[in-house]
This record gives sequence, C-alpha cells and structure tokens, in this order.
Amino acid sequence: PMPDFNQWITAALRKNNSPDSLVEQQINISQLLGMLDRPFKPGDTVAFDYLPNSGTRVMVNNSTVGTFAGQAFYVYLLKMW
Repeated sequence: PMPDFNQWITAALRKNNSPDSLVEQQINISQLLGMLDRPFKPGDTVAFDYLPNSGTRVMVNNSTVGTFAGQAFYVYLLKMW
C-alpha cells in the first residue's frame, strides 16, 4: 500500500520548519492538505511551482489543484527537502 502522503508531508514540514513558522503557515498547510487529500497510486506526481504573477502553484498529475498568493509558502515548502 502507498504511504499516506498527507502524513508524510505534515511530518516533513514539522521536521524542517520552526514551530513559529508552523503557526504562521497553519491556514496554508490545512488548505494544502485538503488539496492533496486523495488516493495516490504508483506513478502519480505532485509538483510545487512558484509563478511570480500567480504565487505558489500545486499540481497533481500535471493538473493545477490550487494556488497560494505570494512566495512565502513556496519557500516554506522547499524546506521539506
């Protein structure tokens, strides 16, 4: 079985960001987890892009599932890696 992606992403965000930033980004984190609350199967892709005129774009299998205004959330997400 596939691991729960939302559990993985939540753990990675907690591990690699400060407690204060977790509080600051809580609304965005909740929205992101809602966008990614779906069954994933082998071969599925998730991508995060920053587009200067749009903000942070979230894509699943090359389809946009949501965006976040500004660059701050993108920088926050990049700290997972």
